[in-house]
Amino acid sequence: MTRIIAPLAAHLRDRAFAPGVPRDRGALRIGAEVELVPVLADSGRPCPVEGEGGPALLPFLRGWSTANGWLEWKTAKGVPGFCTPDGGRITFEPGGQVEYSAPPAASASALLASLRALVVPLRAAALDGGIELLSLGIDPLNGDGCTPLQLHSERYD
Repeated sequence: MTRIIAPLAAHLRDRAFAPGVPRDRGALRIGAEVELVPVLADSGRPCPVEGEGGPALLPFLRGWSTANGWLEWKTAKGVPGFCTPDGGRITFEPGGQVEYSAPPAASASALLASLRALVVPLRAAALDGGIELLSLGIDPLNGDGCTPLQLHSERYD
């Protein structure tokens, strides 16, 4: 473990304190991305980004965005994304995962508060809409062969 942590710590130290990086404590920022794996709450199957006759991510997020002052935009992948009022971004990954990129924060505590303020109510609202947003690195319910590619671009195809 030390073989991994020591080089990572050195890399972060070198990047954070490189010449030209502001030393003013108020100028340094920390950020994070949270990836949420969407599954249908009633079956655990992968939730479609778009769909008819049942829960789907894009209609849910469009409704949520309207109620919460988000702006919809088209990403470089050619699919919708959302910008939160504080500068965070919601985008989709190739298998339909939802990725929240939080705006930079002045401290780890402020970042965690920002993440909780968005992720907790978003997960609750999605569940009310029949979509469970799993806070895991992989989908424990569906193997990669069960999750279709939902975003098509040269990079993903």
